[in-house]
Amino acid sequence: MPRSSALLYVLVLALAHVARAKLSATELVEAFTGRCVAYNFMHGTPYDCDALAGLLQTAVTVNSTNPYDPFVQAIVAYGPPATPGTALLWSGCGPASDTDDVVHRLSTSLPRSYTTLEDSFLGYGLNGLDWCEASDPHCTNSSMYSSPFWLVASDAFAGGVRTAVNVLLYGGVRNTSIFGSRELPTLPRNLTAFNLMVITNVTDGCGIGSYATLETYVRTNFPEAKFTCENNPAPVRYLLCAAGRDLALCAPPAGDSTGVSTPSAIGIAIGCLVLGVAIGAVAVYIGCMRRTKDSAITPLRTPIPR
Repeated sequence: MPRSSALLYVLVLALAHVARAKLSATELVEAFTGRCVAYNFMHGTPYDCDALAGLLQTAVTVNSTNPYDPFVQAIVAYGPPATPGTALLWSGCGPASDTDDVVHRLSTSLPRSYTTLEDSFLGYGLNGLDWCEASDPHCTNSSMYSSPFWLVASDAFAGGVRTAVNVLLYGGVRNTSIFGSRELPTLPRNLTAFNLMVITNVTDGCGIGSYATLETYVRTNFPEAKFTCENNPAPVRYLLCAAGRDLALCAPPAGDSTGVSTPSAIGIAIGCLVLGVAIGAVAVYIGCMRRTKDSAITPLRTPIPR
């Protein structure tokens, strides 16, 4: 079977179960294996998918203390989950910003600058999947993202941060959130930079309330880190505007002398999207022409959805 055909097969296998409400252990392992093979193909990584699938199988079928530790440790053994300086932690609540959506639009738009847990292999393999724990076979208390896997993975991702960390927050810093209770205390103490981005309105923001408390914590516990904080940074504002969310943020920040109006900000975002589509179309056309010239019988590789 050609390599491209084999990849398409495992990708279909990985995605076939996503629509189901709860996956069995076998279905979960099959989905992970397919995603692992696809990730290796896309990124040129050397993850041993069969070995990792075996550890995952044990984690979801054997009722034990800390069942996901061996699985996560085996992944981390390959190296830091994110390229140094790109790790992006996030937390937020409330329908106004849909922080989950915005943060992943940001990391997808700027993949060389930002990597979330869900973008890294550590989270990619199981992101969006739902299954029952061995300790809760009837799913009495299980729900998507309630799995202890995500706590262990969050610890490992934060603990693997190198040099600088980027943080996107909405709604303040909550001690009960995964960021406040797990990731922040786990960050290495030798960070060189802590870059905070805040989605905010006039009632909170950098240096106010829980964000001021966070700044004090960072300066105390990460003495070597340069702390920066920015309210509604331009990339985030434009993503919110382009998606039709929090349109009040489309206006320039207070004190901005550029005179850019709300329609102009939206126009910039839309213009960038249109330009990206145009460039992509040209690239596909050139690729087709080259492939047709080089070999009329070799099909183009099918783009892999994420």
